[in-house]
Amino acid sequence: MIIYILLICAAILLNIITSIWINKRILDMYYNKKMLREYVLYKFNFLHQYLQGVIVIISLFISAFAIAKIMGYIDVHKNRILSLILVWALIALLVILDQIISHNTYKKIRDVQLTYWDEVDSTIRQLLTIFIPASIVIIGRAIIIGEYKENELLQYFVWVGFVILAGMFYPYIVKLLLKAKPLKDHELNRELSKFLAEYSIHKVKIYEWPAMKGREANAFVTGLRGKYIFISDYLIKNLNVDEIKAVLAHEIGHWKKWHLLIRIILILFIYPLMVLLGSIMDYIEKYIHISIPFGILVAFSGLILYMYLILAIIRNQEQSADEYVIRSGIDVTIYISALLKIAELNNTVKRISKLGEKLQSHPPIDKRIEYLKRVSKEIIDKKLRN
Repeated sequence: MIIYILLICAAILLNIITSIWINKRILDMYYNKKMLREYVLYKFNFLHQYLQGVIVIISLFISAFAIAKIMGYIDVHKNRILSLILVWALIALLVILDQIISHNTYKKIRDVQLTYWDEVDSTIRQLLTIFIPASIVIIGRAIIIGEYKENELLQYFVWVGFVILAGMFYPYIVKLLLKAKPLKDHELNRELSKFLAEYSIHKVKIYEWPAMKGREANAFVTGLRGKYIFISDYLIKNLNVDEIKAVLAHEIGHWKKWHLLIRIILILFIYPLMVLLGSIMDYIEKYIHISIPFGILVAFSGLILYMYLILAIIRNQEQSADEYVIRSGIDVTIYISALLKIAELNNTVKRISKLGEKLQSHPPIDKRIEYLKRVSKEIIDKKLRN
C-alpha cells in the first residue's frame, strides 16, 4: 500500500513543480522581456488552463488508480460516496496549491488587492459551483440505480433526470457561493427591469456579486425554471447604464436562442460518450490485446475531442448572442465600447493566435468587434435598399 501512497504524493509533487515553473516563466516574461500586461496575463492563463490542466488530469488518473488500490486494501472499494469525496478532495488540493503558488504572480500582473485567504476562499467557492451539481448527479444516480446496474437505458434516464435537477438548483448554488445580492442601486434595478421587459422578459432576478478586490468585470445568465442574471459590482461601477444594457442584451440573446438548453444537452451526451469509450477500451483490451494504459489514452483523447467540439459550439453561441445585440436595436458603438471597457478592466488581450482562439470559449475581442461592424453594416445596407 505504501507504493500507492507514494504514487499519489508523486502526482501532487508533479503539479507543484509544474506550477512553480509556469510562475517563474511568466514573471521572467513580465520583468525581463517587458511584454504588455495583457499578453503576459493571456500566456499565464493559457499555461494554467492547458499545461497545468493536462498535468492535473494525468495526476487524477494516476491518483484514482492508486486510491482504488488503497481502498481495496482496506476493504472499502465499494463505497462510492467515499471515492467521490477523495477524488473531489484531491482536485481541490491540487487547484488550491496552484492558486497559492500563483498568488503573488497574479497579484503583480493584475495589481489586485487579493490576500492569500481571498484567493483560497474564491477558489473553494468556484470549485463548489462545480462539485455540488456534479455530486447531485453522481451520488443521486448511484443511489437510484442500485440493483439495475445492467440496464444502460435506465441508467441514462436517471443521469438525464439528475442533470436537469442539478440545473434547476444551479442558480441558487451560484447565488450562495458568489455571495450575490439583489442590485443595491434600486434606480438601476428599475431601469434594467424596464429594459428587459421591452424584450418580453419579465420576473427576472438581477444580482450583483462582490468582485472589486479581484477586479473582475463580468456578467452571465443562468436558470432553467427562472431567469437569473448575475453582474459583478466591478462591471457596474465602470460601465454606464447604456453599456450595461448592451451587456444584458447579449445575455438575453443566450436566452432567446436557447443556448442554455443546448449546453445542458451537450452535458447529457457525456454519459453515452463515456459508455462508448468504455466499450472501445474493452474491445481494444479483449480483441486487439493492447494494454489498459493505451485504452485510457483512447478514452482521454475522446474526451479532449468532445471538449474541443463543445468550445467550438460555445464560441458560435457567443457570436450569435453578439449578433442578437445589434439586431435587437442596440447601437453598435455602445456595445463595442462596453466590450472594450470589459477587456481593459480584465486586462484581456484583444488579439490572439488562431490556435489560441480555437482553445477559448469566446472569440477574441478584435474578431468580435469586426463581426459586429459587419452585422451593423448589413443592417444599414438592408434598410437603405428598402
